[in-house]
Amino acid sequence: MQRTRMAGVGVVALALASIAGCGTSGSTGPHVSTGPHVSPSGTSPPAGGELPLGRWVAHDAVGEPTEVAVRIGEELEIHRGCWAQRATWDAAPDGGFVATVTGAQGACHVDLAAAPAVPWLETARQYRRTERGWQLLAADGSVTATLLPADAGSPRWPSSWPYLAAVPDAIATRSAGPAALPSPLRPATTADLTGTWLPPVTVRTSTRPFATVSAVGDLTGSDGCNATTGRVTVGEGGRVVAVLRPQTAVGCDGYPVAANLAGAARLGLAPDGRLVAVDARGTVTAELVRGAAPR
Repeated sequence: MQRTRMAGVGVVALALASIAGCGTSGSTGPHVSTGPHVSPSGTSPPAGGELPLGRWVAHDAVGEPTEVAVRIGEELEIHRGCWAQRATWDAAPDGGFVATVTGAQGACHVDLAAAPAVPWLETARQYRRTERGWQLLAADGSVTATLLPADAGSPRWPSSWPYLAAVPDAIATRSAGPAALPSPLRPATTADLTGTWLPPVTVRTSTRPFATVSAVGDLTGSDGCNATTGRVTVGEGGRVVAVLRPQTAVGCDGYPVAANLAGAARLGLAPDGRLVAVDARGTVTAELVRGAAPR
C-alpha cells in the first residue's frame, strides 16, 4: 500500500490561524461523507483497523473470465501464471478503498501493452467483510469482486510469494487514524470533492496546475509540467483514501494540486468554500480553490 504522502510544493495560501480567524459563519458543522457506503446482505463494514491483507482468490471479478489469485500487502499483486500485475492501493477502516494498476513483472515475457484491464479493481471504492473473506464494491454499491481465502498449497501460488503473516508498519500506522480537522473546517464529502481544484495563487507555468475529480473518484490533473492521474475518495470525517499513478518528473515552479489532495490525511471545507488539506497531526498543508479545468 504505497500511499502518496507528498509534501506540498508551493504556497500554502493561509495558515491555520487565518482560517480560524474566519469564524464559524457559514459552517454547517461536521458531517459524514455522502458517498455510498452500502452493506449488501451478509456483509458488514470492516472492524476498526481491519484491512483485507493476505492471499485471496477473486471470484466473480468484473472483467475476468475466471478466478484470479490476488495478494494484498504493501502492494497489491494479481497473479497471472508466470507473471503478475502490480497495483498501488489505499484503504481506510470505515470501508473506503481505491487502487490503480501501475505495472507488471514476471519470469516470462510480458507484453505490457496487451496486459488485461482490471475493472474490478480500478472501479472499487469500498471494501466489506463477508463471512469468509471480503467484497470490493463500486461507488454505486455494486460488487466488483469477492475475495475468498487462497489455499496455501494451491499451484496458483509460487514459493516466491510468501504468505503475509504480519501487518507492515506503514499500514498499521495508517489504520490508527489521523487527528481531527481543526475548527472551523467541516469534513469534505465525496460530493464536495467532485469538480476542478486550482492553486489559490497565480502560478507561471505553460499549463495551469489543476486537479479534476469525477463523481466516482477518478482524478486527472497537472502540476503545471507533469500530467497526473489517480483515484481519490473521502470517507468519514473527511478522511482521504487516494492513490496516484507514477508520473514524469519534469522540474518547474508548478503547484502539486493532485499531490496535495492525495497526500492529505483529511480534507475539510473552510466557510468560504476553500478546500483545505490537513496532515495526520491536524496541521494545514495546502489550500485549493474551485475553478475550471484549463483547456
